Amino acid sequence: MANLVSAAAAARPGADITFTVFMVIAAVALLLTAVWLLVRYIDAPKGKKPGKLALIFIAAGAVIRLLCAAFIGGYRPETGKFLQAVDHFIERGPSGYYSAYGTDIYPVAFYLIAVFGGLGKLLGVPSGSAYLTLVIKLPFIAAEVGTAVLLYRIARRYRNSETGVIISALYSLLPVFFVFSGGWGSALCLAFPFILGSFYFLCEKKHFLALSMYAIAMLTAKEAVYIWPIYCVYYVYHFVRSLIALVRSQKPFSDAIKDEELSLVYKL
Repeated sequence: MANLVSAAAAARPGADITFTVFMVIAAVALLLTAVWLLVRYIDAPKGKKPGKLALIFIAAGAVIRLLCAAFIGGYRPETGKFLQAVDHFIERGPSGYYSAYGTDIYPVAFYLIAVFGGLGKLLGVPSGSAYLTLVIKLPFIAAEVGTAVLLYRIARRYRNSETGVIISALYSLLPVFFVFSGGWGSALCLAFPFILGSFYFLCEKKHFLALSMYAIAMLTAKEAVYIWPIYCVYYVYHFVRSLIALVRSQKPFSDAIKDEELSLVYKL
């Protein structure tokens, strides 16, 4: 663990401050640019498909994340637990992992970290090295790339392609996100695509898929539980509304089950 030293930690304090200020300025500039572009293009007619432009931004974001992962060791307490989880998995498998890491590393994140870290060690990457943290961060980076692609496709479906490009580019290039996965190395990145997919299926009224995706997110990162009240309020409200409508309609079960406004009482 001693050789796990990030580039930022080795730099002078003045360089750290300069880097932080630069990132803040870049983030503000990107946000303002994105807002200006959204105001201009959010009501643009559908039809254009600038998918190649979105792909360029998403690829650029992936490269930036890989560079961050290569030169920044990560948040030491959390990265240290990831490395310990890899050693635990290699030595003991999944046995006893929950008692050791259950409140810190959730099951889906544990297995992804263990598999990628284990593959890295099989390839000869030494334990506790900066190279092994780079390998461990690969699923985090892949998850954020997947999130950016989902953002583009969802925005294109509900608004237009230009909006999809803007939102996916903002997510790909905003420092707070690429530092989160490539620099810090947080398992919460793994939950983002599942949460986003859950909201998408919720909008499409595919309730089983929405709840399944959210369940996977909750098995990935503990922070996913924070949005549970949204689901609770949504389903309680719609269930009560559907139940009241069912009583008022006085329809038989065979007819009510076919009615989208009433079927939430019977099925998800």
